[in-house]
This record gives sequence, C-alpha cells and structure tokens, in this order.
Amino acid sequence: LYSFLSITLFIFTKDPYSCIPLFSDKKSKCVYTLCWLLSNDCLHLLARCPRGSADMELSRNTLSTLSCHLLCFPFALDLPSHTMSTVLQVYDSCHVASSLLQVIQTFPPPLLEMPLSLLSRLLLCDPEHSVSHVREGASGFFSSPQSNQLFATKNQTSLTRTASSLLSDLMQQDVLWDSAVELLNLLSQVARCSSQLGSHRICVEATVLQQALTHPYDQMRAATCRFVGNLKPFRSNETGTLQADVFRHVIDCLNDSCRQVRRMACRAVGNWLGYIAAKFKKGENCSDTSGLGKKNNHSKQTPSNIEAAGDSVTEQMFDEEEQRRWTDEAQRSAAVLTCLLSDPDAVTRRHCCAALGNLVNVDSVVSMLDQDVFSSLVTAACTDSNDAVRQAATAALRLCREQDAMQRGIK
Repeated sequence: LYSFLSITLFIFTKDPYSCIPLFSDKKSKCVYTLCWLLSNDCLHLLARCPRGSADMELSRNTLSTLSCHLLCFPFALDLPSHTMSTVLQVYDSCHVASSLLQVIQTFPPPLLEMPLSLLSRLLLCDPEHSVSHVREGASGFFSSPQSNQLFATKNQTSLTRTASSLLSDLMQQDVLWDSAVELLNLLSQVARCSSQLGSHRICVEATVLQQALTHPYDQMRAATCRFVGNLKPFRSNETGTLQADVFRHVIDCLNDSCRQVRRMACRAVGNWLGYIAAKFKKGENCSDTSGLGKKNNHSKQTPSNIEAAGDSVTEQMFDEEEQRRWTDEAQRSAAVLTCLLSDPDAVTRRHCCAALGNLVNVDSVVSMLDQDVFSSLVTAACTDSNDAVRQAATAALRLCREQDAMQRGIK
C-alpha cells in the first residue's frame, strides 16, 4: 500500500491534472479511501506489528502523511470553479475535515504542517460544510485544558492535546514555527465561522497568546494578531476572559517593524476597540473595523459576526477598576494609531482610520484625545493618495463629530 501511494504521488507530481477525475468523480472511491487512511479505522492493516511498537506508529503516520499529501493536489491547481465545487462536494461527503482534525489531535507535531494547511484551506473554500465536520471531530480540541480533561474523563479517553497546548508546543522549536503559523491560521478560520459552531468556542490561554505576540518570527506575530482580531474578548468561561494584558500586547504590535504585523495588529485593535465601546457604553454603534463604513460594504467582517464564542456564552461583568484598565489601554492606543495614519501601507492606514472611529465611541476617551488625532484624520480624509483610506477617515471624522455633539448635549 505504501508503494502504491508513493507511485501515485510520483505520477501526480509529473502530471498533476491527471488526478482531477479521481477527486471530482462522485463515484470514485479515491477520496473516501484516502480519508479512511487518515483515521484510526485503518489501524487493523497494521495488526501484524506489535501494539504500540515504533514500526506500527511509523507505518500509520507514513500512510496518513502520503494520503494527506495526495488530498492536497486539487488545491494546488488552477481549476474551473465548477470543478472545484465538485471536488469540495466529494470532500464534504467523505468527511475529510473531521479526519484531518483527528490527525491534528493525535499525530506527532513534526507531521502536522500539511494537515493543518489543508484543513485551513477547506475552511476557507467551503466554510459552511467544513465547520460542521470540524465541530463533529473537535473532541475538546478547542476547549481549555481543564475542559478537555473533563471531556476525556466523561468519555473515558486520554485526550490531552488542545489548540492551546499544541500552539505552545509548536512555538518551542524553530523547525515547527511554520506549523504554529498554520495552526493560528486554522484557528482564525474557525473563529471567523464561529457563528455556526453553536456553543463551541476557542479557548487559548492568555499566556500562550502573549508568547505568540512577542515571538521572534514575524509570521507568528502576524498570524496571532489575525487570530486575536477574530476573537471576542468579553466572554465568561471556566478560565476567565481574555485579559487586558493580551490587548496591551496587541497594541505594542502596532509599532512592529514588520508591515504585515502592523496591518493585522491594527485590524485587531480596531475590532477590540469596537467591543470595548459596545461593552462599556451600551447603545452606541461602532464603526466598521475594516476601515470602511457599512455603506461602502467593502468588508463583511464586523465585530458582530466574527465572535469566537456562541451566542449562548454570557459576557463577564467588570468592576470599575477593571473597566478603567480596559479604557486606559484604549486611550493608550490613540497615539500609536495616529502615527500609523502616515504608514506606507494603505491597508494599515485604512484599518487605522476605522480603529480611531471605534475609539471615539469608548466612554470617556474622546474628551481626552489629543487634537492631533482629529487633525491627522482631517489630513488623511483630504490628502491621502488612496481612495479607501480617504473614505475611512471621513467615516471616522463623522463619528467624532456625532460623539462630540452627544457629549455637548449631555452637558
């Protein structure tokens, strides 16, 4: 079987498009068999190996790795949309996504980069169906370590790996850093589709997030900022809420030397400022964190539809001291965001305008903002070379004016 899969891989590498009929024909058993080789159901093939022996584990991992490699082929090709749609339907019917998650939960870390990448691609191309399969195969993977131990006890299993623990492990060795980035990309995709996950939510420990946000690898910091930007910070659970310390580290990333990190950090800060405004100032609307107002409709991602927890999750109540801590961090972001209005990257400038638009809705912050914030927004609205940035700056100024008028009315 190993030799057969190896020959198949060699042929597909020489002539990639020859594999498409096997992956797109609903009568073909190819995808079903490859998916079966990813699961624990194929272990009886290795019954001649002593249970728990190195040969048995090596054989299973080798077969599954070859299967995963073959399943990646359609996504490496430029296929017509109708052909790709058929491929995705076949993958959906064979539950490839849940099998990949099983691999991610059980395989040695050095073998995880490919299944992580493939599962992320499935969630990106077919979120509606892939998310449901991920939910079926999660088995506590997205839970906190404490919840996962409880799940394992109730189900008489020995599951110990969670997304949080795996991310921590992958960050320890530089040869696994790319796998850690793939895991963060996967978590971002799941968080983005979280409205379909019911009561499931992603739990990553704050200490692990802080470690990732200060990691020396640029792509790690960028992927972490992207993931954090898709999380809802205020949610009650057994491990508490995402802490204000995480928000502080994301704000620090606004000064990062890497353009991609600054871009993702700016988007994340903007999203969280929107949540802070909604949490501590009820009844106020937040600007679109994509940097464009709803009327422009250039982005479908707003704080309301990227919540990482289900609607049934209860928000945590804060005392005045904790609320002040969050608003102080929000105010601290103003100076850095103002500087980023002159960033060379247009997308960063657009995210920055939206973030400042959300910032003015945070209770008690707008009155403390330096005049430079408003003058810089005016300059961006009038002179920025990018039309999307000018529109975003104009939308932010409109929010500033409305907020100022409301405060004058209260006084």
